[in-house]
Amino acid sequence: MKRDVLYGEIPGIKEGDIFKNKTALKNKGVHALIQAGIGSGGASIVLNEGYVDDKDYWHEIIYTGHGGRDENTGKQIKDQTFTAFNLHLAMNCDEGLPIRVCRGPKLTSPYAPEEGFRYDGLYIIEEYWMGKGEDGFSICRFKLNRIDKKSDKPEKEERKPKPVRRASTIVTRLIRDSKESQWVKDLYDYQCQICETTIKIPLGKYAEGAHIHPVGRPHEGPDVRENILCLCPNCHVLFDKHALTILGDLTIKEAKKKLHVKPSHKIGSTYLEYKMAIAIRS
Repeated sequence: MKRDVLYGEIPGIKEGDIFKNKTALKNKGVHALIQAGIGSGGASIVLNEGYVDDKDYWHEIIYTGHGGRDENTGKQIKDQTFTAFNLHLAMNCDEGLPIRVCRGPKLTSPYAPEEGFRYDGLYIIEEYWMGKGEDGFSICRFKLNRIDKKSDKPEKEERKPKPVRRASTIVTRLIRDSKESQWVKDLYDYQCQICETTIKIPLGKYAEGAHIHPVGRPHEGPDVRENILCLCPNCHVLFDKHALTILGDLTIKEAKKKLHVKPSHKIGSTYLEYKMAIAIRS
C-alpha cells in the first residue's frame, strides 16, 4: 500500500525541541494529527495520556495501539484490531521504517516533559503482537527501540534515576548464541524443522534458534531448549510474524504437515499456547 508520508527526521527539528501543543507539532510536520496519538501512515506517535498498558523505559517503549476505549472514562471497552492506524504501525515494523516519538506532559512516565510536547528522536518498531490488556480486552502491542541509544535522557532524569535493563535487541542476540540454541541446531544438524531444508554457506551450515515464546521484555520467555526451534531464516521470519502457526499437536497449520521433531527434543506446550495467544487477529 502506497503512503505519501514523510518518515524519519524533519529538517530543522532537533531532538529535545519543545512544542507548545499538538497543533505546533502538526504545523512543523512532526506529528500530522492533532487528536490521534498515531500520526498519518504511522510515521509518528505521541505519548501523552496513553493507555494503562503502555510502558516507557526511554530506550524501549511498549506501546498500545489505537481504538477500543471509552471516550469518557478512558477504559478499554472492546478489542482492538490490526486495521487503520495499527495496521500502519505493523507495516512500518515489517518495512523497517523509523518512527518519530514525542512525549507530552500528561504521560505517566519519569521521562515526560513538565510542559509542552518534546520531540525525542527516532525509534524502530522491533515487533508487534496481539495481547490481553489490563481491562481484559485484546490490544495491539508494539515494541519500539530507540535508534540512537547513545543519546542522553532528559537532564531531569539524572535526579530521578530509574533502572534500565539492556536493550532487548542485544539480549535476544546473546540468547540466540546460547548453548541451548546451539544444542537444538546441532541436534537437527542445522536442518529447518518446518521446511526441512539445510542452508550451506562457505563457512558451513546455517540455521537460527527461534524462540516460540519470545524472549525479552515484555514476553520474558525462557531460554530453554523446549522453547527453541531450529529454523531457516525464511521460516523464522514467517513464524515470528505469525504467518506460520504450530498447533498443540505440532501440526503446522498453513503447511498441513507435522513439525519435524526428534524424540530427544520435547516442545513445551505452554510455549505454543503463548505463541497462539499473541498471534495477530484482525
